[in-house]
Amino acid sequence: TDGGVINNDATLDNSGYLGNYGQINNQANGVLRNSGELYNAGAIRNSGLFEITDTGEVIGGGAFIQESAGGGPTSTGTGPLNSGGVPETVVNGLLEAGTISIDAGRLSGDGGRIGLDGSFDPAAIASDFGPNIPSIGDAIGIGADATVDAEDMANGQIGTLTFESAVQFEGTLMVDMVGFESGELDFYEVLDTITFGTGSQVIFDDLSFLTEPGTYEVSFIDADDILGFDNLGATFLGLPDWADADLLFVDNNASIRLRVTEGQQQIPLPTPLWLLLPGLGALGLARRRCGRSG
Repeated sequence: TDGGVINNDATLDNSGYLGNYGQINNQANGVLRNSGELYNAGAIRNSGLFEITDTGEVIGGGAFIQESAGGGPTSTGTGPLNSGGVPETVVNGLLEAGTISIDAGRLSGDGGRIGLDGSFDPAAIASDFGPNIPSIGDAIGIGADATVDAEDMANGQIGTLTFESAVQFEGTLMVDMVGFESGELDFYEVLDTITFGTGSQVIFDDLSFLTEPGTYEVSFIDADDILGFDNLGATFLGLPDWADADLLFVDNNASIRLRVTEGQQQIPLPTPLWLLLPGLGALGLARRRCGRSG
């Protein structure tokens, strides 16, 4: 496109070269799959499913925006979208843009790299591309209504994502896990600073595989620097009754770790004496009766 607009409401596959100098709108029912090179000097708006395969790359200094929209394609259990039909960007290759804003929906993928190319010029994007074009390109934006979930589409579970630029995070981070060893849980790497805003949260799904009481600890995110750790809440799905869990910020190597420990055993409180008296009396009566019968 050269200053024009593509509105996709079906399926568009690119395995060669596609240059965008205008606007691509991937609408709620649209599927845009890129296995080649997509050069973006304009704006790409996603409200459906945008997939970058492991051989695909999106490059250029334009804008990439994922917006809220219902009614998109839904998963039958094998696809990347959840049953709610929320917009989703799947990055198994490279997503690079002048500015990236995931306002809502899901950002997922395995082995994907996401970064800013440092050349975003909002003045170069024509006003007729519509409102809400981000005006800053110094951090990848993850909005409060967005979920990030590293996910291998082949098995629907464990994956890795790398952010090659700073991240401003206000949404939900999913950590799927089946164990505490490398490769048994989602892992996120940020080659810059990640800043957690108010209301940020991480959800561990789930910890029901823990059957032996003990102490377990593992990193799930590494970064050059981490800010706003105190804003990050946590939910531990499937946590056994015997366990306590918390998050640890390791300052010397800028990582966040999950720690599970054995909870404090509840010590029964002493029974008030006045409650014991009837029982003691009954025991005495029983003893006396036994004595008489012998």
